[in-house]
Amino acid sequence: MSRTQGTALLGAAVDRFCAGVTASLLHVTEAGDTGVDVSDSDLAGDVAVEAYRIACAFIDSDGRHSDDELLPLIATFGGRFDTQLSGATPGQVRDAALLRGAARWLDRPSDLFEILLGADRAEGSDHALGYYRHAMGIAHTIVALDVISTEGELAAIERYRDTLLARIGPARSSGSAPVGGDDHSDPARGQADPVEPDGAAEPLPPPRPLEELMAELDDLIGLAEVKAEVRRITDLIRVGELRAQVDLPVAERSNHLVFTGNPGTGKTTVARLLAQIYRTLGVVERGRADLPAAEQFAR
Repeated sequence: MSRTQGTALLGAAVDRFCAGVTASLLHVTEAGDTGVDVSDSDLAGDVAVEAYRIACAFIDSDGRHSDDELLPLIATFGGRFDTQLSGATPGQVRDAALLRGAARWLDRPSDLFEILLGADRAEGSDHALGYYRHAMGIAHTIVALDVISTEGELAAIERYRDTLLARIGPARSSGSAPVGGDDHSDPARGQADPVEPDGAAEPLPPPRPLEELMAELDDLIGLAEVKAEVRRITDLIRVGELRAQVDLPVAERSNHLVFTGNPGTGKTTVARLLAQIYRTLGVVERGRADLPAAEQFAR
């Protein structure tokens, strides 16, 4: 990967995080929900540091600290605030152990996240969910910087996702708008794609938010290995999409799953959810209608 490609990916994710989270914090502080009086520049600086910590934590999650990860990190954050990254090389960053132990930052929600969550609970807003989505954007981007996604990185994404969504709670399945989409609900949830009497397919409602689909998957009893594999495939799809955006090679993978087990163990339910997840991610256009008989894979 060239430094330019990696920096373009990470810079865009960081810009989205900084713009979205700063706007949320400005709204919250102006509304007087925090009791904190800070300037716009102070908030923007705090959010930039937050983005840096998220990026460093995911780079450190597998302990590798590769050049493909460090070069974009240096280029993206070296001039944003006072940091040892300015003018450094990847070798110098590794020798100074600047990122060693950074992954521990993912173990609990940050203070900024908790401020937004507190405001959400007071006014029924969804600032914390916005933080989560932008933070996951940085996480997936860091994983996308290397050609091969490591198990340590994927495990860190799952752990961080669970940590934040556990705090957000019901907001994750409230039907809030997905990234880049509009608010919606899906009346056809769990049903076949609607078909008009003459055989022509009816227009489908917008895809459901990914958080809502994942929450429904998590609510199924048991199936721990299946849930983990669906999450892993979902993360790899998002990583591949990011690499494709800047014309980077994408590791070959199969998105097919075969579910086996006794009747009544949830195979068809998971297959239908997987089809909807693929539709939300843009892998297919119509969900189950684009999959070769989802139920037939659940044997």
